[in-house]
Amino acid sequence: MSVASPDQPVDWSRFERNPRPFYGLPPSEWAVYRVSQQATLAVCKLGMRIRTQGRERVPRDGPMLLLGNHTSMLDPFYAAAPLHRPSRFMAATSVVELPVIGRWLRAVGAFPKMKFVKDRDSMETLAAHYDRGFAITLFPEGRRSWDGQLAPVGEGIGRLIKRLNARVVYAQLRSAYLVQPRWARFPRYVPLDITYDGPHTYDISRSAAELRDEVVRKLRLDPKRDTSLPAWGFRMAEGLENLLWQCPVCLAADTMTPRGPRRNTLGCTRCGADWRLDVDTVLHAQTAGAETTDVRWALAAQWQRLGDPPALDRDAYQADGTLGTAPDVRVLKVARGGKQHAFARGALRFSVDGLELLSGRGAPAWRVPMAELLAVSNDVANQVFVRRADGTRGGELFRLVPEGESPLKWGFLLQAWAERTRPIV
Repeated sequence: MSVASPDQPVDWSRFERNPRPFYGLPPSEWAVYRVSQQATLAVCKLGMRIRTQGRERVPRDGPMLLLGNHTSMLDPFYAAAPLHRPSRFMAATSVVELPVIGRWLRAVGAFPKMKFVKDRDSMETLAAHYDRGFAITLFPEGRRSWDGQLAPVGEGIGRLIKRLNARVVYAQLRSAYLVQPRWARFPRYVPLDITYDGPHTYDISRSAAELRDEVVRKLRLDPKRDTSLPAWGFRMAEGLENLLWQCPVCLAADTMTPRGPRRNTLGCTRCGADWRLDVDTVLHAQTAGAETTDVRWALAAQWQRLGDPPALDRDAYQADGTLGTAPDVRVLKVARGGKQHAFARGALRFSVDGLELLSGRGAPAWRVPMAELLAVSNDVANQVFVRRADGTRGGELFRLVPEGESPLKWGFLLQAWAERTRPIV
C-alpha cells in the first residue's frame, strides 16, 4: 500500500500541524497503544527518572525513521513512548508469534523480522508503514550492545534511507546501558536520559556508505549518567560471569562467579581474585594481582586473547583447524512459533569446516558445515541460536546449550566466524 504517488504527493506538513484522527490507527489499536504508552512512561518516570532533550522538534505526524543506539530489549519503548505518537518497530519473529505477548506486541506496533538473515517481507512491511505516515523505530546495529558501545552498522541502513528518501530523527539513549546492561539480570536505579536530534533529510545522491557513516556519527556515544542524581544497584555482578568467562588474572575459563552479600562482586574460584562492580560498570580490584578496569576494556582484552582469527585453543587451531571443543552440549531444535524440542546431545567440535556434534558412541549426531552456517545470535537469557541453510526461507533454527560453560563464550565465537563468512552489509 502506498498513500503517495509521483503525480499526487502527500503534503505531510499539514498532518504535523493537525495530526490525523488516532494518527491513522483504528480506534481499538490506538487505545491499546495509548494505555501501553502511558504505563511505560509512568514506569520510566518513577523508576528511571526519564528525561528528554529535543523532543519538541520531533514531527508530530507524518513518516519518519526514528534511529537509536541499542542496549536493551525495552529500547523501542524508551525511544518512542515520550513522543506521544504511535511508532512501528521490528521484533524477532519468534517473539511476535508467541500467543499472548506476541498479540500485545503487534497491537502496540511490532511487526516480525527474521533475525540475522535478509527478510524481504519485513522490509516491504516497513516501507508500507512509512508510506502510511508512521514513525518507524529502528536500531541500525541490528543487535543489542554488550558494552554500551555502538556495534557494527552495515550499509543496509544507508540503502533504506535512500530508498525511502526518509526523514530521520536520532534517539540517543545516553544512559540506557547503565540502567540495565545486556548481560545483567537486574536493573539499576540510574536516570534514563534520551536526546532527540532531527528531523534530518539527506540528498539521495549520497552513497549508502556515506549515509551509514552519518548514522554512525550521530549514534556513537559513551554511556554516561547524570552523576548529580543518586544511583545504586544490587546483585549487579549476576550475569557478568557469562560475559567475562575468563579470569583476567589466571586466565582460567568458566571460573568467574558473583560473590558477596549483595552479589556486587565478581570473583575467580581458581585464583581467588575479586573485583567490586559499580553502577558505571567499573570493576574495582579487591585483591592483590587484580587491576581496576571497566567491563568494556575487560571484554576487549578477553577477546584479544582469542587471537585473530579467534579460537579457544590456538594450538589446536594451528594443528588441525579446531577452534574449540565442549564435552557436553545439548542441541534443541526450534519450531516455528519458538517452541524448543530436544534434538541431540554430545561432545561439540567447532572447526574451520563447521560444527559437529558427536554422540556418546562417537557417531556424528548433528553437523552444520561452515558454508551452511547462515547466522548465529545471542538472545534473551543468554540463549545461543544457530541458523542453518536447508533450502527454505530462513533455514533451520537450533539452540546450543553448553553444560557447565558460558553460552556467550560459544555465542561470540560462532557469531564471529559466521560473520567472517557472511559479513554485515
